[in-house]
Amino acid sequence: MKSENFLLAFAITAAVVSLVVFGYSYSNLGDLVLKISGYATGTGTANLTVETQAAVNFTTNIVNFGSGRVSEGFTSASLITVGSGTVSGGNWTAASGLILENIGNTNVSLNITVGKNASNFIGGTNPVYEINVSNVETGSCTNATFALGIFYNANTSNNILNCNVFRFDSAADSLRIDFNLTIPENSLKGSLGDIITATATAL
Repeated sequence: MKSENFLLAFAITAAVVSLVVFGYSYSNLGDLVLKISGYATGTGTANLTVETQAAVNFTTNIVNFGSGRVSEGFTSASLITVGSGTVSGGNWTAASGLILENIGNTNVSLNITVGKNASNFIGGTNPVYEINVSNVETGSCTNATFALGIFYNANTSNNILNCNVFRFDSAADSLRIDFNLTIPENSLKGSLGDIITATATAL
């Protein structure tokens, strides 16, 4: 009986050892296959940097009423650029407003200023020089310090025309700047004009 017990124990032990040896041999065989096949793995990286560009551009950069005068029987003429433009009380050519676009790749804060007041741009008795900023595409100017679509007196000390966020999205990146001018019959003569400046700062 003792001999049988010994043989049984040995058989179990031998089976366990065989499994261990088989597992080790299989592991070595796997390594050998990898070495023979030449199979290997590696990793790589791709890097790039996208630069921020803050840029605005007047895609329509001039309002040209041409040459004209106050019509006989009128004390002044009115020139308005809203829509396709209107002229009353004078014979100037109707003109539409300026178009400003954010052509960069980032939102910007925008400040719009003029270079003259009504008195030194137009002159005469009770001249009017007003400016109106509105969205061409909805949502282009947000968090503005002024009401969009409303005329304000244009003068060098007026610093309220600020868009805190002028967006760069292609579907919402355009503004329109319109003008309302009243030209009195005793206005300045010759070629008259002003420069509108749009200053953008990246956000």
